[in-house]
Amino acid sequence: MFPANAGKAIGLNIYEGKNISTFGVGGKETLYFHKVKVEVIVNDQSWKFECQAGFSTKLNTKGIGFLGRDGFFDLFKEVSFNQKVKMFRLKEI
Repeated sequence: MFPANAGKAIGLNIYEGKNISTFGVGGKETLYFHKVKVEVIVNDQSWKFECQAGFSTKLNTKGIGFLGRDGFFDLFKEVSFNQKVKMFRLKEI
Protein backbone atom coordinates (compact mmCIF):
# COMPACT_ATOMS: atom_id res chain seq x y z
CA MET A 1 0.00 0.00 0.00
CA PHE A 2 1.30 3.43 -0.96
CA PRO A 3 0.16 7.05 -0.65
CA ALA A 4 -2.11 8.15 -3.52
CA ASN A 5 0.40 10.91 -4.30
CA ALA A 6 3.01 8.24 -5.11
CA GLY A 7 0.67 6.73 -7.70
CA LYS A 8 0.04 10.13 -9.23
CA ALA A 9 3.80 10.79 -9.30
CA ILE A 10 4.35 7.72 -11.50
CA GLY A 11 1.57 8.75 -13.87
CA LEU A 12 -1.40 6.75 -12.58
CA ASN A 13 -4.93 8.05 -12.32
CA ILE A 14 -5.42 6.13 -9.10
CA TYR A 15 -9.22 6.45 -9.22
CA GLU A 16 -9.29 4.26 -12.37
CA GLY A 17 -7.96 1.29 -10.39
CA LYS A 18 -10.03 -1.48 -8.85
CA ASN A 19 -11.43 -0.01 -5.65
CA ILE A 20 -11.99 -1.82 -2.38
CA SER A 21 -13.56 -0.32 0.73
CA THR A 22 -11.69 -1.08 3.95
CA PHE A 23 -12.22 -0.42 7.61
CA GLY A 24 -9.42 -0.54 10.15
CA VAL A 25 -7.66 1.37 12.90
CA GLY A 26 -7.59 4.52 10.75
CA GLY A 27 -11.31 4.28 9.99
CA LYS A 28 -13.08 3.64 6.71
CA GLU A 29 -11.46 4.36 3.37
CA THR A 30 -11.32 3.25 -0.25
CA LEU A 31 -8.12 1.79 -1.70
CA TYR A 32 -7.41 1.88 -5.43
CA PHE A 33 -5.39 -1.04 -6.85
CA HIS A 34 -3.06 -1.05 -9.87
CA LYS A 35 -0.44 -3.48 -11.17
CA VAL A 36 2.94 -1.75 -10.77
CA LYS A 37 6.64 -2.55 -11.07
CA VAL A 38 8.55 -2.17 -7.81
CA GLU A 39 12.26 -2.21 -7.01
CA VAL A 40 13.49 -2.67 -3.45
CA ILE A 41 17.16 -2.11 -2.64
CA VAL A 42 18.63 -3.48 0.61
CA ASN A 43 22.39 -3.33 1.23
CA ASP A 44 23.11 -2.78 -2.48
CA GLN A 45 21.04 -5.83 -3.45
CA SER A 46 18.08 -5.15 -5.73
CA TRP A 47 14.80 -7.06 -6.13
CA LYS A 48 12.47 -6.11 -8.97
CA PHE A 49 8.94 -7.47 -9.22
CA GLU A 50 5.39 -6.66 -10.24
CA CYS A 51 2.59 -6.54 -7.72
CA GLN A 52 -0.91 -5.27 -7.13
CA ALA A 53 -0.42 -2.07 -5.17
CA GLY A 54 -3.16 -0.27 -3.29
CA PHE A 55 -3.10 3.53 -3.21
CA SER A 56 -4.55 5.37 -0.23
CA THR A 57 -5.43 9.05 0.04
CA LYS A 58 -5.13 8.78 3.84
CA LEU A 59 -1.46 7.81 3.49
CA ASN A 60 -0.75 11.11 1.68
CA THR A 61 -0.32 12.81 5.07
CA LYS A 62 1.89 10.00 6.41
CA GLY A 63 4.35 9.90 3.49
CA ILE A 64 5.05 6.19 3.93
CA GLY A 65 4.10 2.95 2.24
CA PHE A 66 3.74 -0.63 3.36
CA LEU A 67 4.91 -3.85 1.75
CA GLY A 68 2.87 -6.90 2.66
CA ARG A 69 2.70 -10.66 2.62
CA ASP A 70 1.05 -11.02 -0.79
CA GLY A 71 3.22 -9.64 -3.55
CA PHE A 72 6.36 -8.96 -1.51
CA PHE A 73 7.22 -11.17 1.48
CA ASP A 74 5.95 -14.27 -0.33
CA LEU A 75 8.76 -13.72 -2.89
CA PHE A 76 11.34 -14.78 -0.29
CA LYS A 77 12.24 -18.06 1.40
CA GLU A 78 12.46 -16.40 4.82
CA VAL A 79 11.59 -13.00 6.27
CA SER A 80 12.59 -12.09 9.81
CA PHE A 81 12.45 -8.97 11.95
CA ASN A 82 14.49 -7.96 15.00
CA GLN A 83 12.73 -4.94 16.47
CA LYS A 84 15.32 -4.34 19.21
CA VAL A 85 18.09 -3.63 16.71
CA LYS A 86 15.72 -2.29 14.00
CA MET A 87 16.75 -4.89 11.44
CA PHE A 88 15.03 -7.23 9.05
CA ARG A 89 16.42 -10.05 6.92
CA LEU A 90 15.27 -11.42 3.56
CA LYS A 91 16.46 -14.80 2.27
CA GLU A 92 16.03 -15.46 -1.43
CA ILE A 93 14.14 -18.51 -2.67
